[in-house]
Amino acid sequence: MVLSALLGIEIDAPARTVRFRRPILPTCVTELILRGVRVGEGTADLAVHQEGDVVGVRALYADGVTVAVETA
Repeated sequence: MVLSALLGIEIDAPARTVRFRRPILPTCVTELILRGVRVGEGTADLAVHQEGDVVGVRALYADGVTVAVETA
């Protein structure tokens, strides 16, 4: 629950989309790997990384899943 709030995760299973809205990480965490994220019939492995004040998300693996990131 806390993790999804920090990352701003919203999952739309019918559309097979995972969306990150203004993700943040604690300053002591530089990278977080999420493996086996199920989104409808799809699966994804995701990396959330932080450099300074900038947090980014990238798909390490995505089978039938769309990943969207909103930073502003």
